Amino acid sequence: MKKMILLIIFLTFGILKSQNDVSQPTIAVLPKSTPESDAITLLSDGNSKESKASIAIGQILNERQLVVINPEQAINNFDILRAQMPGLNADNNAMIASASGVDLYFEFSVEIVEVGPARKVVVDIKVFEVATALLLGQGGGSSDAVMPPNNDVGSLTKIAARNGMDRILESIRQYWKDVPTKGKPLTLILNFINYEINSELPSGDYFDEVLEDWIQENSFTYKIGMTTANTLNFSYIRVDPVKYDSPRRFGSALRKYLKNTHNISVDLQSTGKSLRIQEK
Repeated sequence: MKKMILLIIFLTFGILKSQNDVSQPTIAVLPKSTPESDAITLLSDGNSKESKASIAIGQILNERQLVVINPEQAINNFDILRAQMPGLNADNNAMIASASGVDLYFEFSVEIVEVGPARKVVVDIKVFEVATALLLGQGGGSSDAVMPPNNDVGSLTKIAARNGMDRILESIRQYWKDVPTKGKPLTLILNFINYEINSELPSGDYFDEVLEDWIQENSFTYKIGMTTANTLNFSYIRVDPVKYDSPRRFGSALRKYLKNTHNISVDLQSTGKSLRIQEK
């Protein structure tokens, strides 16, 4: 069944363009998971209200000169990411968006309200930063109650979502203009076989300290997450989006540092916004 995960690439929405010519943000549009079903299942069912609403929201973004595409590998990448990054602390939507390599994701809920023989749709949309799942803004609205046959979910969703779209796009503008100075986030897991994270090196330095020093020198900010004897997990690292225009470029620089400075050979795995460095 055709996968309905939507990615939004800002190609012509020039007002979102940052200073220093940072590329424009990419966005995934995902329904909020319910206790009964997750986003992938909801989107895979072409008859679900969530699937119809996601298409409608994509059409609105097209109206705002945004391009909506459907990545074929999104779900496969999601499965790969779950296998590679078991230490990630994120819900499914955050992981789907991260695996897809987007910068932000829309998470929406849609409710159908029956008003006698008529019905209306209420939509709530939240915008999150990928990798950190930081809430950046939200908006939404309600359609009027409409009689059949002109009250299909898609049409009513477009009416409802338009009411809150300006506020949502403004939150993205405000966020994206700070990217050149605050950085883009990625996640990183370092896993070693022959080294313990807190072991002392021949130089007298401690391994975790020199690793953190390198991260600090090559990022704007970072946060260390779960750490074990052989694993160091960075919940996020905000990097220069010009110097490191992709997470893999950052990972390659760290791999060279480990080899050239500590003679440690590692494998680099990159899935979307997530990196895993594994000692060979």
